[in-house]
Amino acid sequence: MRAREFAPPYEKCRALIEKARWRKGIRCPFCSSTVVVRCGADEKGFQRYLCKDCGRRFNARTGTMFEGSKLEIWEWFYLMSGLADKRSIRSIANDLRRPYNTIYRAAKKVEKDMLAGRITSML
Repeated sequence: MRAREFAPPYEKCRALIEKARWRKGIRCPFCSSTVVVRCGADEKGFQRYLCKDCGRRFNARTGTMFEGSKLEIWEWFYLMSGLADKRSIRSIANDLRRPYNTIYRAAKKVEKDMLAGRITSML
């Protein structure tokens, strides 16, 4: 399967990340407060929140492997799906047309991140 054929709708990827991140309700990743309000959306369409206790803004990607990544969300999902299917990192990198080292580092983040495990089980 070629990577571009796999690309799930961005909206679905975003919904899965939010569902996996906040199974028991939205919490501030900085102070764990539940007193949060919606505060617009970021450039990728993720809902932003404002914590009323600490005053910081965050979204579902804050503090996860997705934060600050140059990989597109669908590329992360393709990587997680490929790793779950026991595919090699080299073949995934070739499909995504990304350098091997980039995908290798991303794969190591996926292995360490509990959120990735929850998302993979939902795919």
